[in-house]
Amino acid sequence: MKLRVIVPCFNETDVLHQTIQELTEILEKDSLDQSYDYDMLFVDDGSQDDTMTLLQQAAAQSPHVKFISFSRNFGKEAAMIAGFEHSTDCDAVV
Repeated sequence: MKLRVIVPCFNETDVLHQTIQELTEILEKDSLDQSYDYDMLFVDDGSQDDTMTLLQQAAAQSPHVKFISFSRNFGKEAAMIAGFEHSTDCDAVV
């Protein structure tokens, strides 16, 4: 089984590193207990800060971090829908 955590984000530079770190700790522990694979799909909703740069760095450092990006802000609902559309091969939660 593969679990994907979808994380819509908009201008999250201040909290993104901590969010990735905390999700990784939780998912890593649970995946060892339950024997499943996981990843995190961050959907950047047209951020105007360094969110995309941080996501690119995190994805380069961890195979568990994935991201997609919008050219402009479409809203949280659109980001969630895009996350689910990119999660057809796994179980997904937001």
